[in-house]
Amino acid sequence: MVWMGTKTFSTTDKYNSGELNRVNANISYLSTAIAALGIAPILPYAVNTSYNRLGFPHVSDLKYTRANLKALVDGFYKSYSAPAIVVDSSRVQAFSFAEANVLENNEQCLYNILQTPTSYFPFSGRNYSGQDRTYL
Repeated sequence: MVWMGTKTFSTTDKYNSGELNRVNANISYLSTAIAALGIAPILPYAVNTSYNRLGFPHVSDLKYTRANLKALVDGFYKSYSAPAIVVDSSRVQAFSFAEANVLENNEQCLYNILQTPTSYFPFSGRNYSGQDRTYL
């Protein structure tokens, strides 16, 4: 999977199957990236990225997405800039734009954490201040 980016929702935006596919693709990407670090994330539900316009996801599908992202966040980092993800099993409706932004913010924070060390890799191994000298 490849990183699909995040989105900031406003009150007029609609959360559709394409948005859910994007969020789930990001969850899959993050899970793979974390596993590559040697940490085996355990997602409670299978990640589905094949929702379409005709088979619009149910509230339970949104719960699965929340639970998967919450498992990644809880198992890897503690965010102080993104609000906590709440998974309510008794919920019968979808979520608001603000709740959609909670998912987006947490995904972006996790992605940024994973990208920070990678951005410094080009500088590792370069020698400065005469450190490349060989002493006999």
